[in-house]
Amino acid sequence: MTVDSTITSDSGSRGICVIMAGGRGTRFWPLSRTSRPKQLQALSSGVSLLRDTYNRLEPLVGADRILVVTSGVLAEPTRADLPELPAENVICEPVGRNTAPCAVLGLGAARRIYPLAPVALLPADHFIPDADLFRGQLQAAFNLAAAKQTVITIGV
Repeated sequence: MTVDSTITSDSGSRGICVIMAGGRGTRFWPLSRTSRPKQLQALSSGVSLLRDTYNRLEPLVGADRILVVTSGVLAEPTRADLPELPAENVICEPVGRNTAPCAVLGLGAARRIYPLAPVALLPADHFIPDADLFRGQLQAAFNLAAAKQTVITIGV
């Protein structure tokens, strides 16, 4: 994929990344617990899966354009894991209701900050071994979404 760097304004293809990190840790028990669910575990590297996700995204969009949607009980552990993330960028779900409501909450928050920017919804617990390739593909998706005002999906 070719990355078009000509669209770079806040209303253009500089995207916003919403990390969905509200899991309760029930499916990965006994390693994962409510107070320390899978996304806060170091499973594929020496840092948490949430930190790995943040580290993949920050060079592309910057800390100010990353939002983390999580549960109220995980707000402080999330902020502790990502101290450089602005505190207001950790958004607490009023009630955990799975992916769709989390996505809507994250999209709504993103639209209030940068109404015209493309938004990527990303899980906090995926293993992606080639961060540079991923960032290139995500930027290409942001560019296309901004230019065509469309939805792009990236997946395996």
